[in-house]
Amino acid sequence: MAKWIFGWLAVCGGTSCLFVQVETAQAQQMTLRPALRVEKAETEIQPPVVPKATAPASAVTLKPGSTSEALRSLPVRQRYTAAALRRSPVIALGPDKLDLRPVLDNPAALGNLASRLRQHSALVQVLASDTEASRIDKGLVVRQYLSYRMKPGACSTPAKSAQLTQAGAGCFVRKSASARSAAYAAPGNPRYIANPAKRQQAIAAADKEAASEQADFAQGIAQFRAMMNDPAQRKQVEAELGAAEAARLAALPDDQLENEMVNAADVQIEEVMFVPVERKLQLAKQPALSAAVRKRPALHMPEKVDAERTLQPHILLTGFTLGREHEWRRRVSITIKTCLVSCKKTYYIEAFAGFGYGFGLRFPISVSGLYAYNRVGDKESASIAPVFQPVNGSPRDYEETGLDGSQVFKGRELVAELTAYAGVNYKVPFHSGGISANAGKDLTEGLPAPFTNGQFQPPSPGPGGAINTDVVFDQPDLLGGLANFGVVGAKVLPAVKVGLTSDRLQLQLKDNLSGQVRLMTSSGQTYPLTIDPKDHSSSFSIGHPEYSLAFEVTPGLNARLFVDVAVWSHDWNWPVWFPQVAVTLPPDGVTFTCHEKTVCSREYFYSPTVSKDQPGAQQPPADPMEKEVFDWRAAYIKKYYDQCSYLPLNFCGVAIKGVAEMTGNRILNEMRAQPKYPSMATAQIMIRHAVEADKKGKAIILESKVAAIDIYGKDLFRTYEPIWAHDCADQLCRTRIHALGDAYVKALKARQNAHPNAERNEVVFDENTQGNWAGKARQEVRASQQRAARLKLRKPAAMPNQAVRKVP
Repeated sequence: MAKWIFGWLAVCGGTSCLFVQVETAQAQQMTLRPALRVEKAETEIQPPVVPKATAPASAVTLKPGSTSEALRSLPVRQRYTAAALRRSPVIALGPDKLDLRPVLDNPAALGNLASRLRQHSALVQVLASDTEASRIDKGLVVRQYLSYRMKPGACSTPAKSAQLTQAGAGCFVRKSASARSAAYAAPGNPRYIANPAKRQQAIAAADKEAASEQADFAQGIAQFRAMMNDPAQRKQVEAELGAAEAARLAALPDDQLENEMVNAADVQIEEVMFVPVERKLQLAKQPALSAAVRKRPALHMPEKVDAERTLQPHILLTGFTLGREHEWRRRVSITIKTCLVSCKKTYYIEAFAGFGYGFGLRFPISVSGLYAYNRVGDKESASIAPVFQPVNGSPRDYEETGLDGSQVFKGRELVAELTAYAGVNYKVPFHSGGISANAGKDLTEGLPAPFTNGQFQPPSPGPGGAINTDVVFDQPDLLGGLANFGVVGAKVLPAVKVGLTSDRLQLQLKDNLSGQVRLMTSSGQTYPLTIDPKDHSSSFSIGHPEYSLAFEVTPGLNARLFVDVAVWSHDWNWPVWFPQVAVTLPPDGVTFTCHEKTVCSREYFYSPTVSKDQPGAQQPPADPMEKEVFDWRAAYIKKYYDQCSYLPLNFCGVAIKGVAEMTGNRILNEMRAQPKYPSMATAQIMIRHAVEADKKGKAIILESKVAAIDIYGKDLFRTYEPIWAHDCADQLCRTRIHALGDAYVKALKARQNAHPNAERNEVVFDENTQGNWAGKARQEVRASQQRAARLKLRKPAAMPNQAVRKVP
């Protein structure tokens, strides 16, 4: 009955246009309708309200306004239509390859939903559908759009509703007040609110909203019936709906007519996701062996020597730790004709999230081996048999590699620590609003085998070591459970899937004396070494691991939204999968090299009498801008980290490194936005953020000092108290001296705050001297002794015994 028109639509604004391929439905004249309205095929949602919740200014795509407006502000280098993406789903972005198959094959993808809806053309009309990708300098933007409308009677029977639900576009369902209230207490429901008090507030708001909506619908139905009873207006209705359809609707009772009205809504859904480009990690350069190590005095050697020495085990780290900032937004707009022909009201909700996984796969390689030296007369030989294998590393192993403390992540091989911001904006007929939240979560906690708590044995080369289990995280709600407004609401849950297999592990052996470099692929194999005749030593390095791995990393979200229209409810549960990021080498594998900013090799100096090793230098990034920030971070941490007071939990050190990391990221982001580097503008960016970071560093140090003196003061008072209270004459004295403890600790903290540069012992000495706490205790002792003396004086004397006269 319907013809589909394929073409191009230009969405223009300013001086540029966004060209998108669209599909529009044009129905032939039907018996029930003399004509259909000629409608503009929209391909994006224009937000009907200024957003209350906004993403940070650094967000690439999460800007107020339409998606086309956001894209116009970005230099789009290339566009990909849906057909082109299906033909070639892998897009190369610099060193990265983005595989869009998880997006395109996702059953919940809007393009796939449109295809399923077209299979039910008797029940639903697809008005427009579009999928496209845009390559920009910072990454890839993927946009999907769908609009549809249920046909008359599509939701009138359970069988028809079931078909639409199975296709992915269910009908609005009538819910009683008790059922709606129960949904707010059901953990799996998008309406769920854990806090009972807030839950009751939301239920009350929903009940009030439903009553207002119901009254509005009743008025619209009355208006429709009045129009049908007026001959002139009836002709207008019949021209709009068709005579037969108008008569069918007029014959329906009010509840069924309301069902038709709500489910005949125009539904628009738009989703935008952004995947940033990930740079390929730089390999650390091998440092030259210093002259001080190579030049050693000749040793007097015995005639025959046999010596074997085991190399001290060390850890080298391969892999990566991501800092990608994905972005996602979904907008839903539902327009209902409350009197079936002309009166309209729109329900709009959008959810967005920007999330960065401290996500990565890191593979510690344990390196040891056996050094052997043999000499008979003038003939001498030396060899090394390195032993290396992937291991499940401890936090100390990771720290040994020189990895920044903010990336140790408790020594986990699988890292999935989430930092995110998210928000919701909405507009319904009676009000609008929004809310935003920040989240942080260790997503590896409680994972099942083989990724238990993110700790696992990396796969050994060969088919026997493959790990094929997908990992999916389904918590936390990035909106913090706050995005429930009674009539609309949303939850945004992160997700990740990982699969691994390896086929090669090799290290590099360099003989520093001969300059020969060998690639070692077999652990335990023996390699000869050159010997320096002056001191009979050998100098060599082992490092630069390469670990070949085929892997799939698919980050995602699970978005749950709901809209309640009077007594009618609709839920959406959308799993969203982002493009996989894969640097592929035949056969579909990737070689993990030395982890950026870690020690990539060890230098060894061995002889029959000497055995030494030392780490190679940590290699900063090659990019000049990144190197400037790298050097600033290192200097900042060195300046403040050692000032942290010792505490059982080193929150100060973690915070200092966190400030260094976050400030460095901000500096890089702002510098990259400048047209030129280096420049006065980039220098000012560095100075401004460095000054602000210094303020934060000083505040963190002071906070650690106050926390440390709080602990020390309490311990100190436990020593003072029994001494001060020793001569108390009553319990009141001991109670009052005990009460001095809280005041004493508060005074120490206040003095430390007032003198941030003072050391702990100086603060304690000044407070003990100036606060006269021992004197206060002595006053309590004297007071107690005086009380005891007074009690003794008031005690009555004993009565003398009196003779008892006998009665005769």
